[in-house]
Amino acid sequence: MREKMKDVVFGDVLQENPMSPKSFGEFDTIMTASVLESACSDQKSYQSCVNMLASLLKPGGTIIQWGRLGGSFYKVGNKKFYAIDVSEAFVTSAFENAGFEIKEKVKVNDGDKAVLNESKKLADANCRMLLIAKKK
Repeated sequence: MREKMKDVVFGDVLQENPMSPKSFGEFDTIMTASVLESACSDQKSYQSCVNMLASLLKPGGTIIQWGRLGGSFYKVGNKKFYAIDVSEAFVTSAFENAGFEIKEKVKVNDGDKAVLNESKKLADANCRMLLIAKKK
């Protein structure tokens, strides 16, 4: 993937044109990490953001989504940020409703009590999930 990557583009998923004022064509791949559950205030805005991300991908394009399942906060240093609580079923449904075919889902730290207890100091998520999907 590194050889194929042309650029890293930052944007605001809550905007209709998240890279404004810049403009790009459709992307082959989009990768997000803990963005949607952190930026969105509710499940409706989460679905809208997934729909918007789908509109940025070429047909057959890939989205790689790393996110939190469950919980309502995370910390960076001493600063606490709030996030919406989403389930695996909701995330899967949001991507399928936006026209994605789920290729793979991997849950991390699901049920590993030692890791979960230590990480609860930084965030109250139940686990994390990697989702890889293709736009139909």
